[in-house]
Amino acid sequence: MCELFGFTSARERDLRGYLTEFYSHSIRHPHGWGLATYQNEKLNIYTEPVCASESKIIENIIQNLTPQNSLIGHIRLATVGTLDKVNCHPFVRTDNNGRLWVLAHNGTIFSGMTLLKYNELQQGNTDSERILMYFIDKINEATEQNGAPLSSGERCEIIDTAIASITKRNKVNLILFDGEQYYVHTNMKGTLYLKKEHGTAVFATVPFEDSGWEELPLCTPLVYKNGELIYTGHNHEHEYIESISLIGNDMEFSL
Repeated sequence: MCELFGFTSARERDLRGYLTEFYSHSIRHPHGWGLATYQNEKLNIYTEPVCASESKIIENIIQNLTPQNSLIGHIRLATVGTLDKVNCHPFVRTDNNGRLWVLAHNGTIFSGMTLLKYNELQQGNTDSERILMYFIDKINEATEQNGAPLSSGERCEIIDTAIASITKRNKVNLILFDGEQYYVHTNMKGTLYLKKEHGTAVFATVPFEDSGWEELPLCTPLVYKNGELIYTGHNHEHEYIESISLIGNDMEFSL
């Protein structure tokens, strides 16, 4: 699959050490890398459809990165979608109120019809891009019904419900940021970890060498703002479990 890295904090922090370690994992995830950073409230997206360890630009980006209070990183092991720049995470979409949403996904959509209508509308051909398009549609629909921009709590509830609607029999680990709120979710054990400090939350698919990491709660979307938990979603109970059994000389995968 892929690996995620995320950071949200009340204060800016030098993340170059974390990012250097994170992108060193790319040898196992060679199909692309991406990074979303913020400078003076401006979103910057860097992506390449190459292994990060072979990139000619990533070292310079990391070395010159200013301290951040929000960030999303991704390294890709492709399961759906070709090896093109348009299929590299993070993906970005704007809702009807002009709010930018950024998403990085680790997993695969195996089942369900909810995302099919986006196949002909998306720029690339990943299920991850379709997830973000679906979320934006749900935000726009609720905004139209509301007749006004959504509040913090309303956005939390809509994303909570939207995640639950696509997780049955699917692996959906994700980090989503709307410029203000930071949404995280996992539904597979041992595939997304959290390190909490006062006013800071760090997320990683594989915990780094420093201490203090704990598994993120399963099947329960969480929302952070400036490093602090502000919303705990409903447990949708759609845990994704990979199982492999041998039948004769063949392998059977149960999803």
